[in-house]
Parts: sequence; C-alpha cells; structure tokens
Amino acid sequence: MPLGEEIESYRIRVMRGNTVLREENSGTRGWTYPAALQAADGVQPGDSLEIAQRSARFGAGPAAKCVLG
Repeated sequence: MPLGEEIESYRIRVMRGNTVLREENSGTRGWTYPAALQAADGVQPGDSLEIAQRSARFGAGPAAKCVLG
C-alpha cells in the first residue's frame, strides 16, 4: 500500500509519441499486455509504456517510462 493513500492505484499508458494508444488502470503492481491487445493497438518498436502511481488527492504522479522493442 502506498504511504498515505487509502488504495493502491496505477495508471498505465501505451504511447506512440504524444498519442495514447491504450490507457488502463490497475489496483495492483502487476499488469499484463497480451499479444492480441498489442496487435489491436498496432504497437510498434519504439512505442513506450508509461506507469504512474495515482493518488486520490493529487491524481497521477510522475510516470516511469519504458521503450518497447
């Protein structure tokens, strides 16, 4: 559980530049992006995955970013 928060919550975004291909919310630290969804989203090498912890008071915090290959 994040310090000072009532619930654990994360915002996950799959990005191509500044375009959001998919946005999901998760109540756990684990998230799976199945091949079928990747194909539906048209994910390409160089797209990125951004994960930010969400706060009930402040919204999403700074995102960690990983480039997909």
